Amino acid sequence: MIRDKYGDIVATGVQYTKNGETSIVHARKEVIVSAGTFHSPKILELSGIGDADLLRSLGIDVAIDNLHVGENLQAHPYCTMAFEQEGPFTKSGLNATAQLPLPSYLMSSHGKSELDKVFKQSCERSELGKTTAAFAKAHETFVHSVMSSPTEAAALYYSFPGFAMLEGEGGMADIPPGSKN
Repeated sequence: MIRDKYGDIVATGVQYTKNGETSIVHARKEVIVSAGTFHSPKILELSGIGDADLLRSLGIDVAIDNLHVGENLQAHPYCTMAFEQEGPFTKSGLNATAQLPLPSYLMSSHGKSELDKVFKQSCERSELGKTTAAFAKAHETFVHSVMSSPTEAAALYYSFPGFAMLEGEGGMADIPPGSKN
């Protein structure tokens, strides 16, 4: 990373170490960080981009103080319904996907009232983490617009073949013996 003529920090390439040897690959146009949900913020933070207090506490030199890097990871509830299936769909990958808006109930006056109560309660709680008031308001406005839209996808439905059996304290159980179909 270097500073441009305006004093802003610009990424110009990537430095990496392989077999104990450090090398640099320079970008022709721009550097795009695309390492997934967990590794993209990790790369940014290891490069000195993130919450300055956190980076300093880890001994990382701060290049850009940005409280939002790696901070908005959320649990995504996952509900499943299992049923037995035979035939060609048992051996394929993803079978069906649909992005779903909330049901029409929430578009009724009673439904909108209930949705507004949920938003009011969630905004009153201070679960925003390290963020600015402006960002929190923008996020709230965006989420409210998606949740109250009759056309925006507020949920995702997909089906795929799979099997999981839990035992005891939530650990995975062995697959029971059965046919080889």
